[in-house]
Amino acid sequence: MTMPISNQQRAGHLTIPARSSEIVPFRGSYISVFTTTSSSDVWVSPDNGIANPLKAGTGYSTVRLSKDKTTHVPAVFTSVTFKNMTDADMTIEYVLSLGPVSDTRSVVQGYVQVDLSAPVIETPAAITVAIDAFTILPANALIKERIVQNTGEYPVWWGDDSTDPAAGRGNVIYPGGAATINCWGIIYFKAQEGESRISINHINKVF
Repeated sequence: MTMPISNQQRAGHLTIPARSSEIVPFRGSYISVFTTTSSSDVWVSPDNGIANPLKAGTGYSTVRLSKDKTTHVPAVFTSVTFKNMTDADMTIEYVLSLGPVSDTRSVVQGYVQVDLSAPVIETPAAITVAIDAFTILPANALIKERIVQNTGEYPVWWGDDSTDPAAGRGNVIYPGGAATINCWGIIYFKAQEGESRISINHINKVF
């Protein structure tokens, strides 16, 4: 009897809260992360084994030490733990499978404009963030990215104009934590529990 060819897969999007982990049950041998909303790597641990960082757009086959402990052999896991080691929520797009998976979306045709401008740091005065109204950073096309640190006593959430700490909507920066935001558009901030404060470094373009 000829067995049908198959590569069982499980794919999806997973939001992992800051400093937390999520377990996905699946019997497979290959782990891949296509995209992530964080600039940091997500950490993965098959069957609660050793955790390793996995960059977006990459994947790997799982292996274990052979019985004679001389080489590594293919291994099958029954679950994968995804760990968010940052101070902000992270959403990933993942694929678990019995064999390697290729992301064909990475094929790009045409021309890509490369920004060769040298960055310059600008540090404005600290900003107070309230709990009952948005603090807004205006759009500025001259900015490459913003490094935002919460120097206050309460969590600060950021995102678009639908950011809502009470609903857990947006990205959170805990006291003493920081976030690198690669965006020159409008950013909305709102504090949770009490008035807080943020310090911002603007990484500006120089042409």
